Amino acid sequence: MAEASGISPRVSGQMLAAYANPRRVCVDGLLGKGASPTCGLAPGCPAATDWLALVMYPWLARARARNADVGARVYVDDQTGWSVSEECVQDVQFLVTLTDDLGKDLRLKANDIKSRRFATCRVAAGALRSMEGPPVGDWFKDLGVLQSMKSHAPAEPRQARHKEVRARLARISRLAVPFFKRVWIAAASAVPAATYGMAAHPTPVNDLRYLRSSVNRHASRGRPMPPLTPSFTAWISLGDSTQGRWR
Repeated sequence: MAEASGISPRVSGQMLAAYANPRRVCVDGLLGKGASPTCGLAPGCPAATDWLALVMYPWLARARARNADVGARVYVDDQTGWSVSEECVQDVQFLVTLTDDLGKDLRLKANDIKSRRFATCRVAAGALRSMEGPPVGDWFKDLGVLQSMKSHAPAEPRQARHKEVRARLARISRLAVPFFKRVWIAAASAVPAATYGMAAHPTPVNDLRYLRSSVNRHASRGRPMPPLTPSFTAWISLGDSTQGRWR
């Protein structure tokens, strides 16, 4: 695939050789025997997203070639396909089959928790439920942003957000830092975790109250600051020795 894409062997050869280097799996501080990986990219490789985009391109090209009413997008390893035609059910099943075939060819496994089918028409949704594939839901995530036909975000993903917020705030409350810093960290970490992806729908008032009270409770009950070590410094102005200053 790299050769067909015009990537120089001087670049692809060395990178693929590095990916094939033997690795050891670390579990609870113990190292297993070294083994050469059969698939996957080296963790931390800055070009991993480029290689993954190259691997996903055949799926993208075949999905878009289905017909003019089928659209598709790939963001690293996040594949999204849709259809706006009267044959949308058949188009969706084509995308499901195409994804399964890609996984078999590349020995990859789709994320069953995040993968799902979605329809804005009840008839189409009922037809999809009678066919094999990912579960048919009344909401889905598009790059983390919730999409739903309802006026508010569904309860299931909101509860998952609340659970993540509680976990983050619990870790923040254990930091031995001043109150204002715990509030700042909560604003930079816990609050975005609770609100990201909800922008497509109005946020319920109860969710905002829960978030505010949770931040206040965990930020207020944090660990006390460690005792400060007293320090004393003195300096004197060399310009006028009679005006010594102490601090």
